[in-house]
Amino acid sequence: MSSSYSTSPANRNLIFFSAADSTKLQNTLKSHQWRVFSAQSLHQARDLIATHPFYVGLYIIDPHDDENYLRQIEQLFNYSSQIKWITGVSNGSFHSTADSEKERKKANFPILS
Repeated sequence: MSSSYSTSPANRNLIFFSAADSTKLQNTLKSHQWRVFSAQSLHQARDLIATHPFYVGLYIIDPHDDENYLRQIEQLFNYSSQIKWITGVSNGSFHSTADSEKERKKANFPILS
């Protein structure tokens, strides 16, 4: 559940909340001296928050996330108001956007930026 960076200061602790496997992203964060604690459920996240100081949290959203996962994120915000949360968007979201833009171009719909 946690990394092995025992010498990192508490301000480098990061709680990572994601329903999907995100080993590559977590390893990237660790390579930048973040001490990453991973939770895949609200219960795991609450346990980590109760036992470790966190100033930063990261969660990943995906267009295929179900309503239950989104509710868990909302509950997590309410439970951890002292944490500054960062939203990560999965690669699948960008593919969906690109596909939508291609479809709009085909149909002659303007793309607003």
